[in-house]
Amino acid sequence: MRVLLLTGAAFAALSLAACNQAPTQAANDPYVLPQAAPAPTLDQLPAAPPAPIVRTSSRAPDYYWDRSQETNEIYYDEPPAYGFDYGDEAPDAWVRDGQVLRVVEWLSDGRPRYYYYEPGYDEPYFIRDPDYGYGYDRGGLAVVYDSRGRVLDRRDYDRRAPDAGRYLRQGRALREAALRGQRREVQAQTWRDRRQGQLQQDQAQRRDWAARREAEAVRQEQAEAASRGQQLAQADAEARARQGLQDRIRAERLAALRDNDAARQAALAKVKAERQAAQAQRQDAVRAGQAQRQQAVQAQKQQQQLQLQQAAAARQAEAQKLRQAQQQAQQQAVADRQAEAAKARQAALAVKQQQLQQQQQAAATRQAEAQKARQAALAQKQQAQQQQQQQAVAARQAEAQKARQAAAAQKQAEIAQRQAQRQAQQQQQQQAVAARQAEARLAQQAAVAQKQAAAQAQRQAQQQAQAERQAAAAKAKADAKAKKQPDQPQPAPSE
Repeated sequence: MRVLLLTGAAFAALSLAACNQAPTQAANDPYVLPQAAPAPTLDQLPAAPPAPIVRTSSRAPDYYWDRSQETNEIYYDEPPAYGFDYGDEAPDAWVRDGQVLRVVEWLSDGRPRYYYYEPGYDEPYFIRDPDYGYGYDRGGLAVVYDSRGRVLDRRDYDRRAPDAGRYLRQGRALREAALRGQRREVQAQTWRDRRQGQLQQDQAQRRDWAARREAEAVRQEQAEAASRGQQLAQADAEARARQGLQDRIRAERLAALRDNDAARQAALAKVKAERQAAQAQRQDAVRAGQAQRQQAVQAQKQQQQLQLQQAAAARQAEAQKLRQAQQQAQQQAVADRQAEAAKARQAALAVKQQQLQQQQQAAATRQAEAQKARQAALAQKQQAQQQQQQQAVAARQAEAQKARQAAAAQKQAEIAQRQAQRQAQQQQQQQAVAARQAEARLAQQAAVAQKQAAAQAQRQAQQQAQAERQAAAAKAKADAKAKKQPDQPQPAPSE
């Protein structure tokens, strides 16, 4: 567990070095976004399939929460690399070498929603909102935590899988927008002000996390001590079993020796009686043999006593070894705890030193940026002055050009006016000629019309005169005829 945590801390520390780099000048340059809307709530996120539940994960249950806490510890005072435009909201992103490591959305109540990414992966491996945390393994839901970092019962995973699916879809879209969307600069002070609102909650979570890690370390040490105690107890039991077997073997050997000695004594008594009866001369030899046998028995007893003493010494030595092993195990446990504590202190000191170096580097970077900004401002001011001078010269030149153009325009206007006057005079002359021509044509037309009217009147007069002559002739003729025929009725005069 400690190796895993230290590995995660080292990875997070290496990730920190480039998280404050200026936004990559790709297709989108940073700009200041307008006031952004808060992030949507879980119910407002687009629908997505429930996340599949991973039945067997390659990672420990506490891996996701512990790694996110270590990442938050390192990034706590570090502003994001940049913000980016995602719909109506403006999340913050931490980026290293073009890879998104963490994204934070800000809810309407000011609380954050975290998305954590492995370098080179499109989807997050851990997502935490104010109420729950979701750990993902190969796109599936591996573990669910409550707001205090405690692992929920796996029976609750089916109920949390739809929310985990929505968050996973949102995490993929946020990473894509962080790499492709329009970016904005985030000031360090603005980030600290925003983080200040989460100080109490983060401190409580860090205390809980530290307490759980300490409790886990204590439980692990107790388990290791209990395991070592069991091993020592098992070794002691095996030693006592071996000693008991040796004692039983020695007891059986002693009993066999005692039985053999009684049998030999009975046989010797019988042989003695027989020999006393048969051969008195052999009594000295028998006594010598008895003396030898007694010496042998005595030597055997002494050997048995020596074996018993050696066995007792061996038991004492084994007990001493067991006590020494227990003492060594206790000393080793203390030394291990001290070494682990020293290693943890060294790791914390290294992290603090690295953070201090990074802070110093950040301060130097800020000073360099400030110097660069001052130089840029001075250059801009000088450029502005040069531009003003150039603009003044250009304005004077433009005014002179304008005056020349105005004079030329006035002269052209005068010429145009004289030309217009000449054209007007010509037009008047042409109009007078046209009027005279029109009057002549009208007079001519009137004369022709008058001549035609006179001719017409003359013709009409001639025709009238002719008609009158014809009428007079006809009347005369009629009168003559009437005179010749007086008795006949006279016809009515024709009209």
